[in-house]
Amino acid sequence: MKIKMVPILGLAIASTSLLGFAPQNARAATGTVIIVAEGLSPQVLDLGKGYLRKADEDAELTTSFDELKDKAKPATVGADALAQIKGLLQAAHDNGYATGLITTGDVTKVAPLFYNLQGDVAADLTAKDAPYEFIAGGGAANLAGASEKIAANGGTFVASSDALDGDLKGRILATEVPGELNYSLDRDPAQESGLGELATAALDTLTAGNKPFVLVIHDSLIAKAVQNRDTPALFEQFRELNTIVGDAVARRDDDPNLKVAALMTGATMSPTFTTQSPEEQNNAYYVASNLDESFTFAGQSLKGKTVEDITAFADVDAGEYKGWKVSEADKAKIAAGTLDPEIALRASYEPTLKLNYVATPSDAYAFTLGFEAPEGLVPALKAAVATPAK
Repeated sequence: MKIKMVPILGLAIASTSLLGFAPQNARAATGTVIIVAEGLSPQVLDLGKGYLRKADEDAELTTSFDELKDKAKPATVGADALAQIKGLLQAAHDNGYATGLITTGDVTKVAPLFYNLQGDVAADLTAKDAPYEFIAGGGAANLAGASEKIAANGGTFVASSDALDGDLKGRILATEVPGELNYSLDRDPAQESGLGELATAALDTLTAGNKPFVLVIHDSLIAKAVQNRDTPALFEQFRELNTIVGDAVARRDDDPNLKVAALMTGATMSPTFTTQSPEEQNNAYYVASNLDESFTFAGQSLKGKTVEDITAFADVDAGEYKGWKVSEADKAKIAAGTLDPEIALRASYEPTLKLNYVATPSDAYAFTLGFEAPEGLVPALKAAVATPAK
């Protein structure tokens, strides 16, 4: 389900109030926010800006990444930077910091990268002495009984977006879907908060605390969209990550003690236009902005549907893929199960979207805001968490 964000001060960012949370301005614990974006190449940044300008009807729009680059300093980083920060949040916890992890992945698989969790990760995450204050992402299927265990230890288990709006107390563990989070384009807001809202909730919670904190916000869905060549998913996932960066930068403007780092891990594949025509590029952005589901999700949702269902799906006014020019013959084949609906969708739209996903490696790169990294991002982060919290 596509939810349009409202640009503020020329940025494609959403206020925290729009996301359902009010900023905590009464006091601000000293914090470090580390945004990790897998698969975010310069090509995706350029395409994302073009998409937002067309989708939001603002030809002068600048992204939150633009603002970050204007205000921040570049930091050197290696291709294996994500592996190099293994155990970072554990080190922060051991030195007295409050810690948090927000991920699009399964928390039982991603948390061990940042914490020293051995063996039964689910048991470690629900233990009374678990080394975090706020962890959220996917992975509910691997956390059976977590709600009772967390509650018994005075914490809160969040199993749906409605619960995120409730009274959050103690240690917070939020897993609203069985596996990894869905693309922002495909989420059911009644069940799944999504990366942006979870990040806002974590920032509000940690900022309102009485301890310095370190928070990692980790997005792997851009990399997934690129690998799957899923253009509608890619563009709207960029929007969500852009919103998260905008929130972090805005909080830094309000709180000079807040430190922000952004790590783009590089990519092995990047999308590029097959046309240099501005008119064709703008038309591609316009078409993509009217697709309310990813290719993958739309294809799955059409399996087993009737011809009438497919007609409604392509309705020019109310359909999920408005105006999809699917022939009656192809509708019958999809309904009969002899034509894969995702293949049919891609055959209709990819020629118009004019994007080619090619094996063009891009290097990892990083920015820091509010702190120096003369020896590179990873040494700076490790040095920061090795310093006891005050």
